Amino acid sequence: MQSNEKKESEVKPENQDLATLQKKFYSLKSEKENFFKKKEELKKQVSEFISKIREVRGLKDKVNLEVGELKKKRDEKNKEVQELINKLKGLAPAESVQNPDSIKQKMDKLEETIETEVLSMGKEKQIMREIGKLRQEYNKAKETKSASNDRKKLNEKINHLKKEAQELHKQVQERAKESRKVYDEYMNLSRKLKEANKEQESAFDNFLKFKNQCNEAAKEVKKNSKKIKEKNKKTTKNVQEFKRRKDRRIIEENKRAVEEKLKKGEKLTNEDLIKLQGVNE
Repeated sequence: MQSNEKKESEVKPENQDLATLQKKFYSLKSEKENFFKKKEELKKQVSEFISKIREVRGLKDKVNLEVGELKKKRDEKNKEVQELINKLKGLAPAESVQNPDSIKQKMDKLEETIETEVLSMGKEKQIMREIGKLRQEYNKAKETKSASNDRKKLNEKINHLKKEAQELHKQVQERAKESRKVYDEYMNLSRKLKEANKEQESAFDNFLKFKNQCNEAAKEVKKNSKKIKEKNKKTTKNVQEFKRRKDRRIIEENKRAVEEKLKKGEKLTNEDLIKLQGVNE
């Protein structure tokens, strides 16, 4: 009996070791599952960041293209303004002359005088010289007026083009400001993506680490459980063998006791007859 109790006491530390191994296994399994869950969440987050970055990058490229087109139009307007300014500089400077219409009226009046009045030869020649002089002035006044009109038209066109260029420059600044805002968002998302990727890699590494440790712990639990099972099986077999031996010893002792009674000529009871047959009650 004492031997049996000793064997049972030897099993208890092994069961305790198994419980410790199982606790370690479930702890590692929990860590593994936590990092797997974290890895999957970060994987989803990374996918969302990539999708958002593509969207923002598309918007950034669109805005940059618009800025480029606006700059091109603005520069074309400025180039046209400069060309017109150079053309304006090439025109003859404005001169202060009479109105060609008033000169024409004087000419017409002198010609009418020649046609309607009786003039001396000298007077008519004088008037003709005066008409010739007025005609020169008239032609020059017409040219000056035409040049003045050209200058006026050029100035009006230059001012109009300048306004258009200024408006385009304003649009360039506004779109460039928007482009900077989109660029900042793009860089912020890129930074977050980099961080999420780093966290995901770390979570995956930890997942693999705890997965391997968990597998090793599972092997230890299985190995320990098998060892305990085999020992328990052996212990059960020993206990059964011990019980069989004990029963045989008791039967032998009972038989000898009954045989002693027979030798002494004592009367046997039913219980004695049963014992004699080798039955252990």
